[in-house]
Amino acid sequence: MRVFEIPTALGLVTLPSLAMVAPDFLREVMKAPAEERAWLLIEELASPATLHVLDQLSAKEMENAMGVWGDVSGIEVMELFRLCSVIDRHSEPLEADLIAAGLRLRHCPSEDFDWHDLKVFIRHVAVTSNLFAVMVPDQAGWTREALLFADMVDLLNVLAWQQTENGHKGRNPPDRVPRPGVAPPKRDGSNPKAAPLSVVKRRMAERHASTAPKNTSPARQDRVQRINNLFSGGR
Repeated sequence: MRVFEIPTALGLVTLPSLAMVAPDFLREVMKAPAEERAWLLIEELASPATLHVLDQLSAKEMENAMGVWGDVSGIEVMELFRLCSVIDRHSEPLEADLIAAGLRLRHCPSEDFDWHDLKVFIRHVAVTSNLFAVMVPDQAGWTREALLFADMVDLLNVLAWQQTENGHKGRNPPDRVPRPGVAPPKRDGSNPKAAPLSVVKRRMAERHASTAPKNTSPARQDRVQRINNLFSGGR
């Protein structure tokens, strides 16, 4: 596994490439509560000496170190977790697309096809792919050619409508072919009021409090909180 030297305010630390983390270990990490996954990953991959340095960094210094780690790895910690979620939910259509491209999910990660490569593959998957069809079904298959064809159908419908009595009187025009990203007309009661942000934050805080790790040392609890703050956008 590739190992990188990451600069910090307290000197260099060594961390292995996130693009080559073993899939078996990632599956175990993903079983943990979301707020614990980042520090579980770091504790497994970092040496005791590196953990000692990371524990002494400020929140900003830790954020910088994690950013450099993600940059040199080609994939960040949270991107890796999101990748695992996609694989867990949509493994079969993803495998079908990979096979069509001459790749295999079981070969990831390897020197020729790592997590960074898979991230790029998914990010640029075609609208005609199997994965796109299950992840964004409303937009699946809408290539440029399909959009142009829909325009032609709409034009022909309008031309035909203009020859009718309704067309002469300018009433009841034909509906356009539904397109992705174009919302249908709103109906009464179709715009429910969203929950206030304060309520959402309170519920999230209650959920995190109920799932907080128990029976851990003060040092480990502090590390969990600092890592959780970092990857959840807190300080």
